[in-house]
Amino acid sequence: MLAEGYALLHHAAAFAAPENPRSRRASNTLFREHLAGLPLRVAEQAASLRDLPVVTSKFLADLGALGLGDASLRRLTNTTTWDLGKDVDYGEFLRLDPHALFGRCYEFLFSRRRRAQVSELDLYLLVLMGLAATGLREMRYCEFCPRWACPGSSLCVHHSQSRLAPGTPSEKAARYRIGREVGEIFRRHVPQVPVQVDLTDSTLPAFLAHLLWRAASPNEARTAGAVRRQITDSPALQELIGEDFDSLGNDRLYSRLQETVDPYEVRPAAWLWKLRLLRLWSGYAAAVVARPRKTPFDAWLRLVKASFLEREGLTRAEIARRLKLSPSAISNWLRRHEANSLQEAVKKHIEDSRMTFRTDRALLLDVEPDENLP
Repeated sequence: MLAEGYALLHHAAAFAAPENPRSRRASNTLFREHLAGLPLRVAEQAASLRDLPVVTSKFLADLGALGLGDASLRRLTNTTTWDLGKDVDYGEFLRLDPHALFGRCYEFLFSRRRRAQVSELDLYLLVLMGLAATGLREMRYCEFCPRWACPGSSLCVHHSQSRLAPGTPSEKAARYRIGREVGEIFRRHVPQVPVQVDLTDSTLPAFLAHLLWRAASPNEARTAGAVRRQITDSPALQELIGEDFDSLGNDRLYSRLQETVDPYEVRPAAWLWKLRLLRLWSGYAAAVVARPRKTPFDAWLRLVKASFLEREGLTRAEIARRLKLSPSAISNWLRRHEANSLQEAVKKHIEDSRMTFRTDRALLLDVEPDENLP
């Protein structure tokens, strides 16, 4: 994990500060800055930074010489052995999700870049960054939509019903129900995730470069323009992201997308793919929401029986006692169908569901309706 944490930071820094033929010195300076001075703090000469693999091997060799290259996570998190409790709350770090863990560790490491030598704390932070990278590789997309699933979960923050998801329990339950229905349709029509969008060993350094430094890609302006067009062409995306999106700069736009769409995505090219699929997803969702909701047969039978009892003059409390229901069940029926009476609720449900009253009247079994009831 120690080696992996440093190697990933090294490759992400190389991605964010590639060699510039016109200004080699400038690119090397930025590269060294991103690495938080780690090569210099293990006595590596700045001139050799032009050969990036040499830096990695030299750094790991120096760690090996210190006898720390194979240190286990358990040993590193043992404050009795390392005496790190006074410097950092490792328990707080280990409770973070992989994105936040990598970012927080780097912030701590960067704040120590002026130190003369690498210390135990620097090595500890690199181990946690390696641990965070393992968690990032295990990230999966939501079962229902193209957002990233929450770490350790199969659902995204929009469809999860965990206590950390936004909204009331009823709102979360409604989003989950609709997401499950739409997801069954969506998965049948969505192509496989592109290789450049999935998180793999080859794409992870670019992901981390955007996470840590908002690294600009060669086609940054063209990608941002395509992202804006995706939003412009979709009223559903504009409602989700905000109609003022076109007044935002590129960095602020991507931050807005994280706030409103997917907190775990940071790459502009991935946003382009993700918004295209979310437009498709929102179209399916609109169709599902507009479709009349099916009522289970038992619930429908009770509603029709209740409407007959209401016609006989029974109060709602009496109807609830007769059918062994709670009074709130009747109120829910009326609210769901936007009706003032149970008879009106029955009529509206028949119209919405394209049912015939004759068919349902035959199913009442032990209740004989009034012949004058339409």
